[in-house]
Amino acid sequence: MNTKRGWITALVAVAVATILFFTLFAGQTRPKSEITLGDVYTLLVTEDGQNRLEQIESSIAVLQGKIDAMSTKIQAIQTCINQMKSTIEQQEWEKWDWEQVLRDMKFLLDDISNKLNTLLKKSSPS
Repeated sequence: MNTKRGWITALVAVAVATILFFTLFAGQTRPKSEITLGDVYTLLVTEDGQNRLEQIESSIAVLQGKIDAMSTKIQAIQTCINQMKSTIEQQEWEKWDWEQVLRDMKFLLDDISNKLNTLLKKSSPS
C-alpha cells in the first residue's frame, strides 16, 4: 500500500512540475508588444487633435510667470524686512542708556582694581 501511495505522490509531483515548467516558459515565449507610431501619436496628440507638447509648454510658461511674480513679491518682502530690521537696530542702539553703561564699566573696573590690590597685598612680603 505504501508503494501505491508513493507512486501517486510521485505522479502528482511530476504533473505539478510539468504544469509549472510549461507555465513559466509559455509566459516567456509570448511576443513582446511593440510601440507603434499610433501609440506615439496618441501620446503627442489629444483626442481633439491638439498638440500635447504645446499644451505642456504653455502650462510651463504660465507657471514660470507665476514663479517670477512670486519671486518679485518675495524680494519686496525681503527688502521690507531688511528695512524694518535696520530701523529696529537703530532704535535699539539709540535706546541705550550710555551713562548707565559707563557707570557699570566703572564699577567693574573698580572691582577688578580692588581684587588686584588685594592680590598684591597678599603676595608682597610684609
